[in-house]
Amino acid sequence: MTIGTTLIPYDTGVSPVPRREENGTPIESTGTIGMLTVFKDTVINDNYMLQMDLIAEVRIENDKYVVVDHQVNEYGIGNSREEAQQDLLDSLVDYLASLEKRERRLADRELHNLQLLRNMLARR
Repeated sequence: MTIGTTLIPYDTGVSPVPRREENGTPIESTGTIGMLTVFKDTVINDNYMLQMDLIAEVRIENDKYVVVDHQVNEYGIGNSREEAQQDLLDSLVDYLASLEKRERRLADRELHNLQLLRNMLARR
């Protein structure tokens, strides 16, 4: 069983601290700092774990970490990368539960996301 994450950083030239204009109004600061791999078999909570590697983008927006999964367009936010990662994983579980409740009434895109989530998440 592999546990953990790998962050692959790359330069974006954007500071994680928002800059200020001359009049003191904050400028929204956004920058990608890397790609994150959350490995297969990572435990999400008491009920779910990943059954495949998850690759996500890590960004800083307005002094917060944002971890984005572009497969199903879900994200997590936190004060640290770890907090944002866990928020993303919890969001994926919540999204799966929501889609499963409405499975008979889903449009094609949501059916596709449901299948992706079922392939990505395993019940423990």
